Amino acid sequence: MPKPRDPSLRSAPADAPVAAQRPSSPPPASSTRFKTLQALVAHLGASSLAEANLVLDHPTPAALATRGRSFATPRGSDDALRIYGGAVTWLEGASAEARAKVPVSTALLRVGAWVALAADGAYRAQTSKATERKIQRDAATVRADDATGGARAHRDQLADIVANVAGSDAELAARITVARAAKSADGRENHPAASLGQLVDIARSMLLRDDAGVRARCGFFDLTAARVDDAARVAEVAQETAREATSPKVAAEVHRTDVDVLDGMNYQLMERVIAIFAKAAARDVTVPKLRFISLQVRATKKPAAKAPADK
Repeated sequence: MPKPRDPSLRSAPADAPVAAQRPSSPPPASSTRFKTLQALVAHLGASSLAEANLVLDHPTPAALATRGRSFATPRGSDDALRIYGGAVTWLEGASAEARAKVPVSTALLRVGAWVALAADGAYRAQTSKATERKIQRDAATVRADDATGGARAHRDQLADIVANVAGSDAELAARITVARAAKSADGRENHPAASLGQLVDIARSMLLRDDAGVRARCGFFDLTAARVDDAARVAEVAQETAREATSPKVAAEVHRTDVDVLDGMNYQLMERVIAIFAKAAARDVTVPKLRFISLQVRATKKPAAKAPADK
């Protein structure tokens, strides 16, 4: 039976030399204690667009908007909280020696965090208004569809009544045909409400006719002033709801372009902070590297290699 090995042989002697430990790459940024951009801004303090423009030396809104349109605002907000929060957390716990190697001020982080919060707030406001406008448009469309259906039903019924009362009158028959047509003479759509309105005018003119046959047929087919007035009210309601459906009352207080500009500004400020920490980490491996994660892009990219020229 083989003899069991001595357990003491499994480990190196206590006085054995230990290789110097050096991280092969910069450590990740310290986890931030800030859970929201609001908390981060409350810690760092407020800023302004004027101050942010001063930091970036007044970039054009068009350039900022172009950059901002390339990503969704929540992704920028997520990275901003991670980058600025991680930077602040590390700076406040770093040694003076390590801190001195990172040429960044808390003032720059304050401006960046404030811009990120402004972009996030503008996005939420714009999205909320857009949602509210959609809900309003949908509700107005439903009301308009219901009103249009009612106008169409009244139109078809009134058209039959008027046609029966008109009898063999060719002129009235022609007017009724025009009123019921899907399109007007100029090619525009003849909305059921407008069509019903035209038939109401025809019906009222027939009620005023001094013609024994017409008066008799009005009685036979129940063409009365009350019926015509009711049809007129239906036409008016349908026309009003149609106008409401195409004219939502809720205006956009925050335009999408405004959000894009703030997003672009947020991105440029994050780029600056990332680059500062990257260069400091090249000098001192204890300095964390800050990275885009949600945006999934690098602060700087190498230019694409050119294709070899044809010989």
